[in-house]
Amino acid sequence: EILGVSKAALIGFGNANQTTIDEVKERNQRLIHKYALMAADRGIEVNSFVTSGDPKNTLAHTLVDDEDIDAIVVGATGANFVDRMTMGSTAAFVIAQAPCDVFVIHRD
Repeated sequence: EILGVSKAALIGFGNANQTTIDEVKERNQRLIHKYALMAADRGIEVNSFVTSGDPKNTLAHTLVDDEDIDAIVVGATGANFVDRMTMGSTAAFVIAQAPCDVFVIHRD
């Protein structure tokens, strides 16, 4: 299985109420479902889910162990200037820590 992460999922909620959190989760579920349908149209079997947590540890450890992931796909664009000039701290952490193959996607 291959694991990927949605940029939309990488937000902080701060003092958001449960309604806002539920709306963001629902929006992410619709987005993931759309991508799963696109993959299915190309003959790729997809099991999709939405979860929350620290992206670094969730990707590199929790989901890999819980979901029997064979590979991770992660974007290279960081959230700040230094990360954008390098690889991004999340991608770098996942590469260093994940017990499976990690594919880094660079976007112009």
